[in-house]
Amino acid sequence: MREKPILFNTPMVRALLDGRKKATRRLIKPQPNPEWEFLGWCTEGKEKGYAGFGKEPISILFAKPKYIIGDRPWVQETWKIEAWDHDNKKMLVVYRADGQKTWVEFLDDRYAKFFKFISKNGWQSPYFMPREASRIFLEVTDVRVEKVQDITEEDALREGVPEEFPMDKIYCDHCNGTGLWGTNNRETLGYMDIDCPYCNTSRKRFANLWNSTISKKDLPIYGWEANPWLFVYTFKDVTP
Repeated sequence: MREKPILFNTPMVRALLDGRKKATRRLIKPQPNPEWEFLGWCTEGKEKGYAGFGKEPISILFAKPKYIIGDRPWVQETWKIEAWDHDNKKMLVVYRADGQKTWVEFLDDRYAKFFKFISKNGWQSPYFMPREASRIFLEVTDVRVEKVQDITEEDALREGVPEEFPMDKIYCDHCNGTGLWGTNNRETLGYMDIDCPYCNTSRKRFANLWNSTISKKDLPIYGWEANPWLFVYTFKDVTP
């Protein structure tokens, strides 16, 4: 068993806390050639445990997943430090996803000054969250390879995409998560609301969510339309 950090944005942390999120898709970098195929997992040699891409009979690229079955990732999320208890080496941590507060012991004095410094700056990037402050622990149960557009309706729900409207606007920038799209009736010329065609399935909502995590300059490479290769990790919650 290996412990490694895994970063989630605030909507996905909420999905974890609600028990809706059971999987996560992470980009393979560098991306295999779009014309290549996934040839399978290497079972021997120095590439054992790597995913192979290329065309038969010779694979050209090997990609190693960050997590393997049995790993226990601990979740990094947006947080801030609200107070200090220097005598007992503790800091009061607030989690942005739900506002929960908890006292966390900082075990390493070397980081105390750093944490004290960033505590003045409000909400902190998940990248700065130490393991001691993590409150969600997962266990990887499966790892597979697929393209982002291979996701099914059921897979999208396992990714934590909500089923009911209204929802966070990141799931649709056309209706801002209301599920309704305003238009004019051609017969009456009156305004009406119809089901938003850009987020009326879980798969479409996941596509919007996916693109919201990709920078504009990287959309041609890693966006939904580019259909990049991914590692798909499924997991279970093992938080004590």
